[in-house]
Amino acid sequence: MTKKVYINPEILQEFLSYDQDSGLLFWKPRDRKHFSHDRIWKAWNTKNANREAFTSRTDTGYKHGSILGKSVTAHRVAWVLYHGDWPKEHIDHINGIRTDNRIHNLREASNAQNGQNYGLTSKNKSGYKGVRWVPEKKKWIARVYAFNKMHH
Repeated sequence: MTKKVYINPEILQEFLSYDQDSGLLFWKPRDRKHFSHDRIWKAWNTKNANREAFTSRTDTGYKHGSILGKSVTAHRVAWVLYHGDWPKEHIDHINGIRTDNRIHNLREASNAQNGQNYGLTSKNKSGYKGVRWVPEKKKWIARVYAFNKMHH
């Protein structure tokens, strides 16, 4: 698991707004105090204020962006803006769509819960999770990990 970046939730509230119905994040106009020169402050607000934030995509398909020099994912920021604090564990997209950051599509999940949403890999030949062909035995084998135990 990658190291989580934590930015003070009050800073996120000051810099961003969150539309829970669309799942989109928007940059708020920034105060002059955050910039070294008037020119930079005016340019930033002209370019970014009230525009959608975190529109880039990670290699795995999540929306992400940078704030105060730290890279963060949009779904985790959305969680913070709605709930007021960083999640303790993973944030799971219930419908499996990694860009759908509407609050009713996000849930805090353990590593095991989050793993249940993984789809089939390109190597899967059976069409079912946990089922594979073993050529040496000329049999299909099913494996499921549940209740801290592997079941065959």
